[in-house]
Amino acid sequence: MAGGLCVVDAGCRYLAMPGDCDDGSDCTSMDRCDNRGDCVGQVRQCTAPPAGQCWAAAGVCVADAGCSYQPAAGSTCNDQENCTLDDRCDGDAGCAGTRVTCAARECAVPRELHGRRGCLYAAIDAGIACGDGGACNVQGACLPPFPFVPSNVAINDIPRPRAARSPSTAAPR
Repeated sequence: MAGGLCVVDAGCRYLAMPGDCDDGSDCTSMDRCDNRGDCVGQVRQCTAPPAGQCWAAAGVCVADAGCSYQPAAGSTCNDQENCTLDDRCDGDAGCAGTRVTCAARECAVPRELHGRRGCLYAAIDAGIACGDGGACNVQGACLPPFPFVPSNVAINDIPRPRAARSPSTAAPR
């Protein structure tokens, strides 16, 4: 404010001076002097939470501290861990899921945990011994041992898989 005027029976009067000022509140921005000579600012919107997926999108302004945000406890999130399910935000704005351990299989090793599909496995090398004399195949399954002694097998004794029927040879229903 500039110097004032003395008005008889009214005392000193001051003219408002436009310009920047500071109203002392962390909850306002762009403070300016108004036409009455008061310093006022626009109410600050708290819509920029800290980095991370577990903060509430809107905050509240605290007079001497600025914007404050609450953790979004219980909200879904992604902890970027392949071995967890049901990831949720905790009360400290962290994200954690329930750890799942994929059990080893005879002819396959755990590769990763995939969301709701569960454990995904990778086959070990085909031909590795498994079960009671069987061998692992390329799909990660243990094939039973060959039931015939090779020296006394007749070709016609070996069971043959059934051929799959094509749609044109399928029996009518």
